[in-house]
Amino acid sequence: MKKYLILSLFFLSGCATNYQPKSIIGNGGFEDIELAPNYFQVVFKGNDATSEEKASDFALLRVSDLMLERDCNTFKVVKHTSNGRSGSVFLPQTQTTNTSAYGYGNSAFGNVTTTTYGGGLLRTYMPRITIEAKCSSEAVDIENGVYDTKFLNRSIKNKYKLKADYKNEIIGFNSHSIFVSMF
Repeated sequence: MKKYLILSLFFLSGCATNYQPKSIIGNGGFEDIELAPNYFQVVFKGNDATSEEKASDFALLRVSDLMLERDCNTFKVVKHTSNGRSGSVFLPQTQTTNTSAYGYGNSAFGNVTTTTYGGGLLRTYMPRITIEAKCSSEAVDIENGVYDTKFLNRSIKNKYKLKADYKNEIIGFNSHSIFVSMF
C-alpha cells in the first residue's frame, strides 16, 4: 500500500522537468547526438507536469547551446516531431464506516454509514520532442525554421528564468532540484 501512496504522490507532485541532461533517475531531460558535422538530433523528454510548449522550448534551447559551442550564428531546424507518451495511474480508494447502536427495552436500533474517499483514474501525458537541426549561414527566417542562435538562446532562458547553462549544475530552481542533487 505504501508503494502506491508514494507513486501517487510522485505523480501529483507537480514539478515539471528542468532543463538538464537526461539522467539515470528518470526525471527526463535532453539527449543529443551529432549525426554529421554541425548536424544534431536533440530529444527532450518531459514528465507529466511538463507542457508540450516547455518541452519544445527546452529542445530548441539545447540546439542553440550546441550551436553556440560551435560559433554558429544561425541554425536551421530540419525536422521537428512530437511523440509523447500517454498513460494512466489508478489512485487508491479508502472507505470509512461509522456505526452506532442503542437499545430500548427489548428492542435495539442502529445506524451504519460508509463513506468512500479518493480513487479514480489519473491520466498522464509525458511530452517527447525530437529536433534535427544544422548550423546555417542563411539569414534568419522563422517561418522556414532558421533561427538566430544567440537571440533564441537568451529569449528561452529569460522566459524560464534560467541563469546558467546546464554545465553549471542547477539551472531552474525547485524542490526536486535539491532532492535530486542530494543523491
